[in-house]
Order: sequence, then structure tokens, then C-alpha cells
Amino acid sequence: MNIIKINSICLFVLLLVGVVFCDVEGRVRICVEVDCPEVGDCPMRESCNDNDMCTLDSCNGGRCDVFTLQFSCDDGDQCTSDSCSSNGCVHTPISCDDGNACTDNSCDSKSGCFYHQIDCNDGNECTFDDCNNATGCVSSPISCDDGNACTNDGCDVNTGCTYQTVVCVGSTINCDDGNACTSDSCNPYTGCVFTPTSCDDGNQCTNDSCDRVKGCLNINIPGCGVAVPRPTVCPTRPACPCTETCCGVHCCPNIDIDIDVDLCSNN
Repeated sequence: MNIIKINSICLFVLLLVGVVFCDVEGRVRICVEVDCPEVGDCPMRESCNDNDMCTLDSCNGGRCDVFTLQFSCDDGDQCTSDSCSSNGCVHTPISCDDGNACTDNSCDSKSGCFYHQIDCNDGNECTFDDCNNATGCVSSPISCDDGNACTNDGCDVNTGCTYQTVVCVGSTINCDDGNACTSDSCNPYTGCVFTPTSCDDGNQCTNDSCDRVKGCLNINIPGCGVAVPRPTVCPTRPACPCTETCCGVHCCPNIDIDIDVDLCSNN
């Protein structure tokens, strides 16, 4: 099969007035049907017409020549695939599908296919939004754990993670062990801490203890701290009057010597 090229103007003339290709003196020229002489056994164009809009049929030396028209069916639209069928030009929409679920596939008539990354933001600040090329958008819960045992960790869909400082006797993290002999606190890393309470009142004449319910108990020691008369003389020193009662004061103000507390108490 011979192939010739014809532009859109020639094609228009062909369809409008029925031009044919005629072999005249070895040259191929375009002419209207009435101008073409019969050659050999082939009469006129009608006898060679194959009813295919994409071919041009002519009579040449008594035989039919069929030329495939390479005219342009281009419609100027980059979003169509242009071809020719027996019924004429066909403009089939092209597929811009790139097989990626994370892109929005579109087509522009001037530039062709283009791809935009889709927005997977679900508007929830408590999710991490991502995209899987095979399945599309994926939203996973975020972790708001700050590693602090003394905060209540939560999440607000509008603002994201929230951290509320917890009073250790609160309803959520209660560090109260019900023991009046411990001081209860909260450590940010380990949680509740129970420190034994010191019941020492600094008084040597009390027995200090703690009751789980009542707390510190400071009970006086019988006979402790009762004043008794001083000796009449200072030990190992010149005699001097000691009329004071004592415990821990100088017996003789003019002599740098202390009476031992054991000499001044019943202990």
C-alpha cells in the first residue's frame, strides 16, 4: 500500500469536492473528479472507493491505487489520543493514572497529564497523617506520653497533646498511702515516693515514735529533767557556794568548769 501525506486543507477539499489522485504523465497531482480521465479498465474514483475515510483511492493505469492518508487528526488537545478510523478521526481520552494512590491525577488540554500530591490531613491533631502509595491516606494515633509519672497525658483534637500536672492526692495519681508516718510525694520519673516522717522533737526527755493513724507521738520520760540541788562544792576545784538548781549551767560562775549533767539530774 502506498502512503502519501496530505494536510488538513487538502483533506477538507477532498471531502468537499471529491478530489482524487490521478497519474498524469508520470506525476501525481490533485484534481477534481471531473478532470480525471479514465485510464485502462479502471473507470472513475467511485470504482476504487473502499469507503475508508483514512485512505485515498485513485485509478492508475487501469488499476486502483489505495493511499493511506497521513493527514493529521491532531485536535490540539493533549488529553486525547488521536487516530483515524474508517469513519474518520477518533479522539480518545488518555489515561493519566500513574498507579500511585497518593497523587491526584489530572489532565490539562495544553500540557497533558499532571500529578498533585494529595492532602492526607484529617484535621485531627491527635493523629499522624501519612500516605501509602498502594492504599492511600493512613492516619495513626500519636503518642502523648511525656515520660512524667506526675502528669496526666491527653490529646485535644484541635490543639494536640495536653499535659496536666497532677496533685499526688488527686483522683488519677493518688500517692497517699494512708500512713501518717510517711511524707507522700511524686517523682516525675518513678512516680509516688513515700518518705518516713521524722518525729524527733529534739527533746531528750521524750520518747519519740510514730503511729500510722495518729502520726508522731512524743511521750515524756518520767523523772527526766527534774531539777535537784547542786552539790555544795564544785568538784576538783576550790569550794564555793552553789545554791542554784541546775542542769547545764556553771556551778561556780567565776571558775570555768561545768557540773556534769549527771550530777544535776536523776538520769
